[in-house]
Amino acid sequence: MTEWIDIYNEDFQHIGAATREEVHAKGYWHKTFHCWVVMQQAGVPYIIFQKRHPNKDTNPNKLDVSCAGHLSAGENVSDGVRELREELGIDVPITELSPLGIVHVAAQTENIRDFEACHIFMHVTPYALSDLHPQTDEISALYLAQLTDAIQLFRGEKQSIRLHGYTVNDSANRLPSEIEARLEDFVAHTTAYYTDTFEAIQAQWSHNTGLPYQK
Repeated sequence: MTEWIDIYNEDFQHIGAATREEVHAKGYWHKTFHCWVVMQQAGVPYIIFQKRHPNKDTNPNKLDVSCAGHLSAGENVSDGVRELREELGIDVPITELSPLGIVHVAAQTENIRDFEACHIFMHVTPYALSDLHPQTDEISALYLAQLTDAIQLFRGEKQSIRLHGYTVNDSANRLPSEIEARLEDFVAHTTAYYTDTFEAIQAQWSHNTGLPYQK
């Protein structure tokens, strides 16, 4: 089934719609939905990273946002919450997400020109990682990272961080997994994308819990 996406010029004026393949081939600006899912363990915030499926057309096998996807033609940003249900099995309204801002990302490779306006949200879930249902044709693993570790990694204060979770195959079979992740293992969003987003998550988590924010 062909996926149609609203496209925009450099001034972000709507100029029509194009297929996903055209969007990435011609470098049209388009909107995406990013949601970072936060879990608490013993009062400490952890964030979920997904590992992208090896068959993805962009950034295969890289660690990425907990949940992310393109907005289809005609969709509003609030419609992006469907990605949580589709990719992780979390069914929540947009009102349960905290908006963190919009980041424009331009990434180019030999075959892909991916120009995105990323609408970023966070969601604090009561579920455990084992309760989630990753979409097996999109995701090959789910991992938890302590939020402060992730911040220190992308600030350059650590060379690697420990992630724990599980891999999942196309038959939805899970195997426990722990990895040591370095910067090159993550999707190459800008460093500022990661640090600004993670610090915003930490500030929001501290506001919600009343616990001190350590920058």
